[in-house]
Amino acid sequence: MMAISSFDRTSFKFQIQITVLLLFLSSNIYDVLMDLGIIDASIYVSEYAAILSILLFNFDLITDLYKGTKHREVLFLVSSNFNKLIQEINLYVIGYNEKKEVNFVNSFSSKILGNDLLGKTFTSLFEEYEDDKADHLTLYKTVGKPFKYIKTSIITLNTESNKQTYIIGYDITEKRREQKKLRKTLQELHLLAEELEQENTFLKVESQNTKPNELFVGSFISSIEQEVKRIANHKSTVLIAGEVGTGKKYVADLIIEKSNRATKPHIVYNCHPSIKSIFQSRYYESKPNSEYQKSIMDVVNNGTLILSNIENMSDNDQEQLLSMLKEQGEKRLIYDVRFIITTTKDLLQLVRERKFNTELYQYLSIYTIHLPQLKNRREDIPYLTDYFMKQFCDQHNVDELSISMASLKKLQSYDWPENIKELRLVVQKAVLASKGKTLRLKDFEEYKMKKENETKAFLTLEGNERAYILKILNSCNWKISGKNSASEVLGVNEATLRSKMKKLSILKESKVSS
Repeated sequence: MMAISSFDRTSFKFQIQITVLLLFLSSNIYDVLMDLGIIDASIYVSEYAAILSILLFNFDLITDLYKGTKHREVLFLVSSNFNKLIQEINLYVIGYNEKKEVNFVNSFSSKILGNDLLGKTFTSLFEEYEDDKADHLTLYKTVGKPFKYIKTSIITLNTESNKQTYIIGYDITEKRREQKKLRKTLQELHLLAEELEQENTFLKVESQNTKPNELFVGSFISSIEQEVKRIANHKSTVLIAGEVGTGKKYVADLIIEKSNRATKPHIVYNCHPSIKSIFQSRYYESKPNSEYQKSIMDVVNNGTLILSNIENMSDNDQEQLLSMLKEQGEKRLIYDVRFIITTTKDLLQLVRERKFNTELYQYLSIYTIHLPQLKNRREDIPYLTDYFMKQFCDQHNVDELSISMASLKKLQSYDWPENIKELRLVVQKAVLASKGKTLRLKDFEEYKMKKENETKAFLTLEGNERAYILKILNSCNWKISGKNSASEVLGVNEATLRSKMKKLSILKESKVSS
């Protein structure tokens, strides 16, 4: 078809050229005959023939001009229809130049976003919210009202004179609202599942005969409870060692409760280095009708005496306690008293430092219960928490609460530097603040962060102080008092320096950490 068409066009042009040649010759012959007078006429045909010849010779050009005009008409028609389509389509179509000035807004965009977009910068109207890499589209959020989320495709047109960018997008605001509602519903379902999970948080021991200070069956607590039952009726002295707040008093009370001395008198005596002769001094009974004074041993006879913080007991009282323990061993009893001793210190270390009676330590260490830090027995936290919850619900007349697994995990994630004592205070606060039937740990994460920062700051300060004192001691060859001594360099008296060294566990073999 193309070959035939091309041949026809060439043949047609050849015919035109022959016609033009004949026309040109004929017109010139006509003009010559007119000059000779053979033909009577006043118009020279050759001039018009020349014009006609030029037109015929440029037939292709004329044809192309005609077709160009038609093409422009069609292009204009298409362009008009396209502009009409862009204006009427229910999509956002917004254009801006290189300066990001908006110079095109279709009718739909104006109707939804307002008629004052032209001339404003694109970035003052829209902010890129996120990139959706899955479908290669860009999400824009309108700045100010009305709040719209528009998922867009970006088209950039580059010409020699300028650069024009268009965004073409559709509204997903309602879709995002539905997604937000869905997320909220899922969160509510998660909270509901969390509350339901509390029923399976851990097994509880419930019985009408349950005593108020039974700490349930935890991994470590279970072993302690079983051991307490085993030795409860023994007459031997028990040493309970552990940091402040690790539960020494609970264990001591449990021993008394499980023993055959439970109904007999028991006294808790907190030792202090300034108090001496505690076994001979008068003990004032709290009974309202008491008419006389007795010694502490008279009052507690046939019962139990808890000596708390034994490391603070005076040397004289250590000797007297040792004497009574020896009498028990030799069955030369004046008093039938069971001793439960508690300490927060390493008594063996104190013996090495000659700060505690060696022989007394040997008697006390015959049977020892070591209570580790709470952070080293996190499995006990659920049972202790449940115990404290019940205790404070009863105490404050609050309906019984339960605790979710998520809350227990939060409690178990913390190191509890103050041990059980700190856990008890946190649970008490939570019981009073909780609404509903579930214990809520309000602001626990903030509390945890604050306490951890305080601990770090304290350790850093204490560590720096210890390192500095060690450095001075080493530079003074460990001379503590007198001229050119560490106390003189530090500007403190000898007693203060020795007290500080004791507090920071500074011994001569200590090293300065680099």
